[in-house]
Amino acid sequence: MGTGQRHPARSDPDWRAGIEARLATLEQVVGRLGIEVRTRRLVVDDEAGEERIVAEVVCDTAELRVTLGGEPVGQRSAVVAVASPLVTARGPDDDGMGPAVAVQLWAGGEPGIELGSWPDESGRWRPHVHLNGGR
Repeated sequence: MGTGQRHPARSDPDWRAGIEARLATLEQVVGRLGIEVRTRRLVVDDEAGEERIVAEVVCDTAELRVTLGGEPVGQRSAVVAVASPLVTARGPDDDGMGPAVAVQLWAGGEPGIELGSWPDESGRWRPHVHLNGGR
């Protein structure tokens, strides 16, 4: 634009009101960041850029994974907490075994110990312990 020309957006009489409305919305969003942040996946990386803490929701299954660093993908040791409406829920057509909550300890990419609970046929939640003797 040459000297003396008006900006085309500024010639619109509603330009200022539109900018003010967008700014007010932005201020509200930024203000809420101090109260809560909503997402389906949250990742904390270490200094090497490896995912060390992952919290995510997939197919209504909530999972929190804390992994050891320095191990290859697929062979990592971890503590995993799971809460799921379907034990095997990884797809929308998977009817699974019903709801469950569990804490798992993984060593070298293999599940070693699982402390879990899911309801029996009567609906009463029952504890379960699974131990894996290794490979």
